[in-house]
Amino acid sequence: MERPEALMEEAERARRIAERSHNAGVIKVLSDYAEELERRAAQLRRQPVTGL
Repeated sequence: MERPEALMEEAERARRIAERSHNAGVIKVLSDYAEELERRAAQLRRQPVTGL
């Protein structure tokens, strides 16, 4: 399972790349990807820790 912090770091990286892009399609894809990573990170934070 991925750590929420790692997902948020990847989302930030995608947003930084999108900010430098001049291609609307690339910006859209990276923005959508960042939003999905942020949603997954939020879901992981809400899940109880099991298997310890």
